[in-house]
Amino acid sequence: MPTPFFQEIGDRLARAGHHVHKVHYTAGDALFWRNLPATRFTGTSDTLAGFYRNIIDQHQVDTLILFGDCREIHLPAIEEAKQRGLTLYVCEEGYIRPGWITFEKGGSNNKSNMPRTLTGIRAILQTLTRTQEKANAQNDLGDSLAHIDVFNPQRTYGNPMPARVRMDLMNIAASLLNPVLYPAYKTHRPETKAQEAWGWIKKLANAPFIKNHHSQLAKRYELTETDFFLVPLQLNSDYQIRANSSYASVTDFIEEILQSFAVHAKGKDRLLIKLHPLDNGRINYARFIQRHAKAHGISDRVDFLIGGNLEEILSNCKGVVLVNSTTGFAALRHLKPVKVTGRAFYDMADITFSGTLDEFWTSATAPAKEDIKDFMKVVIATTQIPGDLFTHEGLTVAADAAVTRLLADRQSLQITDQQKADISL
Repeated sequence: MPTPFFQEIGDRLARAGHHVHKVHYTAGDALFWRNLPATRFTGTSDTLAGFYRNIIDQHQVDTLILFGDCREIHLPAIEEAKQRGLTLYVCEEGYIRPGWITFEKGGSNNKSNMPRTLTGIRAILQTLTRTQEKANAQNDLGDSLAHIDVFNPQRTYGNPMPARVRMDLMNIAASLLNPVLYPAYKTHRPETKAQEAWGWIKKLANAPFIKNHHSQLAKRYELTETDFFLVPLQLNSDYQIRANSSYASVTDFIEEILQSFAVHAKGKDRLLIKLHPLDNGRINYARFIQRHAKAHGISDRVDFLIGGNLEEILSNCKGVVLVNSTTGFAALRHLKPVKVTGRAFYDMADITFSGTLDEFWTSATAPAKEDIKDFMKVVIATTQIPGDLFTHEGLTVAADAAVTRLLADRQSLQITDQQKADISL
C-alpha cells in the first residue's frame, strides 16, 4: 500500500541500531522508501524463493515485516521464514477502524495465530492480565488492558482520505516506470491501474446524479425501526475473497445471499446490501442485484446502498452476513448476530452464528456481551496498534507502537533464549 508507514518504522529501527533492508517490487515501493538500504526485485515469480534465501543470508535477517500475507509474492517469503524459524509480522489495515492498524505476529486474518475457541481466548486474556499486574505497567499499546473500551475503541487522527488519495495518485504516477525498472512485474489485482482509475472517474462523474437517492436511502436505514439484515460487500480485488472463501467473485456471494434470503427469511424482513467505500464502480452491483433480486421475487425487499453511516446502520440491523470482512468486528461490538460465509479467525462458537446461512435469517441470536468483551480485548491487545497509515499524527503513533512491539518481542525472545541456555548449563 502506498504509505510512508514502513519508512517510519525503518527510520526508528535504524536509529536504535538495527539493520533494516527493504525489497522493492514496483517503482511505487521505491517512492516511499528513502535513505535506507533496499534491493529491487526484477525477476519472475519462479525465482522469488531463491531471491529471498539470498537476501536473508546476505543481510542475516531475523525478522520479516509484510503488508498482507496472501499474495503470491508473499508466500515464498513466509515459507522461508517458517523453515528458518524467523520472526514474522503481518501488517494490514486495522481489524478495528478507524484509528487502528493490524500488526500481528505470525499471520493475519485466517492465518492468524489467534485461538479459534472462546476458551483459548480467555486463556490468553488471563495471561495478559497476569503479566500486566505483575509488571504494574501499561501494555505495549500504551493503554491499560483493564481500561480498553472494546465497545467504543475507535480513534481519529484527522481525515486520512486526502493523504490517501494523494499517495495513491503518486503511486499510480510512479507505476508508469514499472515497464522499464520492473519489467516482469504483474499486479496481484484483477484490474490494471488504468482500469481502476477509469472506474473511479466514471464513479465520480455519476456521483451527483445518484447522491440524493442514496442519501435518502441511508437516512431511512440509519433511523429506521424496520427489520433488516445488512450485507457489507468487500472489494472484488480483496485477497480475502480469493484466498479465504469459496467464491470466485463478490457477485457469487451476492447471488448466494439473495437466493437464501428469498427462501428462508421472514416476509417482513428486508435486505440492505452496502457497497465498500473504496469500490471503484467497475462492477455494476446495482444492476446485478436488481436483476437477481427480481428473479428471486424479492426486488421489493432488497436495497443497494452507496455510502451511509455504518455505525448507525449496524445499531439498527437484525444481523450481518459477510464473507470475512473486518465489518464483522464492528458488528460484534454492536452485539449483532454475524454469519461468516468465508473463513475468518473470528468465526467461532459463541462469537458468530454457527448454523447455516439458511438458518441464520430466523434463528440467529446476539452474542453475549461478556464474550465479546473478552474477545475484543485480546484482539486489540495482541493484533492491533493505534494510528493510521496516512496522516502525520497517525503515522507517528503507529510507527512508535510498531517499533515498541517489535523491540519488546525481541527482548522477550532474547530472555527466553538466555533462560534456555541457563537451563542447558
